[in-house]
Amino acid sequence: MAGVTVRLCITDRTGPSAWTWILTDESGATLAEQRVQLDPDDPSLAIATDLYRNLWRTESGSQHRFLTRMGAFIADRILGDVGRALAACAPVTARVEVPESVSPNPEN
Repeated sequence: MAGVTVRLCITDRTGPSAWTWILTDESGATLAEQRVQLDPDDPSLAIATDLYRNLWRTESGSQHRFLTRMGAFIADRILGDVGRALAACAPVTARVEVPESVSPNPEN
């Protein structure tokens, strides 16, 4: 699949650290589904919520290790099967749809 557009939606959100990703193709067929259940006390989750700031706090020379560790956390715990499906579709444009109840700025 070259140059495809896919839709990534959040469904079944039961809190800030639990939801389901649904990835569909242009026809609406499901390509992947991933249930996310994160431990709110996991230090990696706290770091992932502000990667930019935390990267700058990382010691010089350790940024590569930091990004590798956080990339693995995000790929495994947050994206899972959806991330693998996105990679398999590359190059791909993903339209991410976030419900208003999740958006930090629902009026926009």
